[in-house]
Amino acid sequence: YVIKQFQIQEKIANTSANKNSVFLEDPLAIFVQAVQNVIPLLDIKNVRKSGKVIQIPIEVPLYKQYKLAIKWILDTVSSQRAKSKKKSLHLLLSLEIMKSFYGESKSIDKKIELNKKAFAQRAFSNYKF
Repeated sequence: YVIKQFQIQEKIANTSANKNSVFLEDPLAIFVQAVQNVIPLLDIKNVRKSGKVIQIPIEVPLYKQYKLAIKWILDTVSSQRAKSKKKSLHLLLSLEIMKSFYGESKSIDKKIELNKKAFAQRAFSNYKF
């Protein structure tokens, strides 16, 4: 119910700005797309080599991609819950899923930050561990 209200509000707000906005009916499709927007492709593993700790970018297996995406969404919700005790957990979770669906979530910022770190350490990608 909360997701539908959020979609209707977004639709009304974006009607004049964007005529081709997406308005999905299926909540499962919204959840799947929100998780797909958050999944990371690369992760960083710390390896000790010659007395130094080197951050090596590695590909993330599919099961771990979904695990990290859902964990980041739930971590964002729990941090928001700690800040404002008045809002209920299901309301915060539905709002976070909708933000992830539209690409405005803090968990997406976490994904982008991780990809930037991995891209910066790409010189060490040839190391095996």
